[in-house]
Amino acid sequence: MAIDSGSTGREVDSPRGVNGHGGTPLCRPTADGSRYELTSATLLPKASAFLWNQRMMIQVTCRGYATAQFMQPEPAKYMHAPNLEARTFMQPEQNYYAHHPGRFVYVKDEETSRVFSAPFEPVRAKLDKFVFSAGKNDVRWTVENLGLRVEMTLVIPTHDVAELWTVSVTNLADKPRKISVYPYFPFGYMSWMNQSAEWRPDLNGVVASSITPC
Repeated sequence: MAIDSGSTGREVDSPRGVNGHGGTPLCRPTADGSRYELTSATLLPKASAFLWNQRMMIQVTCRGYATAQFMQPEPAKYMHAPNLEARTFMQPEQNYYAHHPGRFVYVKDEETSRVFSAPFEPVRAKLDKFVFSAGKNDVRWTVENLGLRVEMTLVIPTHDVAELWTVSVTNLADKPRKISVYPYFPFGYMSWMNQSAEWRPDLNGVVASSITPC
């Protein structure tokens, strides 16, 4: 696992601190040196981390954009952009656009109808706290907004082609809250010939499929 952010392995302060607050390092290692953290989703928007096993690899940015491939036996993708994609290798710090595939959750306060998304895209709301943490075996985000803390963790198993996500939401206010959380995993434009998706009660999820054009 590694993080690509142009850092040098030491703490890096932004000129005025993160979000205008002096003294907050933009990039920093944890005390035990096992993780590296970024505390802004906007100052280094292409900062990313990646995980891999014997059958797949996924690269995710601090803002939630993601690119993943697996072997069957040739490299293949299970998530695509909403437009026709050119075939290319997975590239570090590539350019991203608003509707680039990613892994996101929408969080809505049902009492005020205010919404934000984690880790950052696609709502791009101003956050009270943001930490993107790259570790040796997982990638984590901690986001705080609207009196809520959202913690997201991504790991992949040793041998299987699967992304294992954990999302937890903590109420930081001193009163009960009515909150809705909506995972957002866009399948994209996979095939002009055939693509479909169906709800599978046995899996408690949506399964998508497509036919690759010849």
